[in-house]
Amino acid sequence: MKIRSSYNIGAMSFCPAQIAATIKKHIHDFTITYKPDFRQSIADSWPKSIDDAAARQDWGWQHKFGLEEMTQDILSNLEKNPSLIG
Repeated sequence: MKIRSSYNIGAMSFCPAQIAATIKKHIHDFTITYKPDFRQSIADSWPKSIDDAAARQDWGWQHKFGLEEMTQDILSNLEKNPSLIG
């Protein structure tokens, strides 16, 4: 092991348009409206990607979910608990 303090862990990165397109595969009439606010400048200051190579090498880190799997999981859980939909 080369890292002794912390690891970067990454799995997926997506923008609102990409997640909307994935949701639309399941909910055909889905639409989204969004407007970035002051938090966008915070997000813009973050790295564009996270290098998780050390975690993958040292302890076999591997993501299990991609955008499609995450979307399916969220939608199935919303169906089970509609009170979560605001």
